[in-house]
Amino acid sequence: MFASPQPGMVILDIRHPDEILRKPLQAGMAQVRAEPFFSLQNRFKNLDQNSRYLLYCDKGVMSQLHAELLREEGFENVALYKPGG
Repeated sequence: MFASPQPGMVILDIRHPDEILRKPLQAGMAQVRAEPFFSLQNRFKNLDQNSRYLLYCDKGVMSQLHAELLREEGFENVALYKPGG
């Protein structure tokens, strides 16, 4: 499920840090946090379960996988972000 960023949402940009540097994500009023896919699962405990998260990666595969992992950990407000979509 894709969603558009809204004020108060957090976009988790889970791309590799090199990709983030080459092509920074612009998302309007939503907060963008760089949380590389290879370390995100270790940081689940640091995320607020009451926040609304959109996950982003270039192809959508890793964001979909990690969105499902977040849901399994009890996060209910998780969707995927596709710029321009």
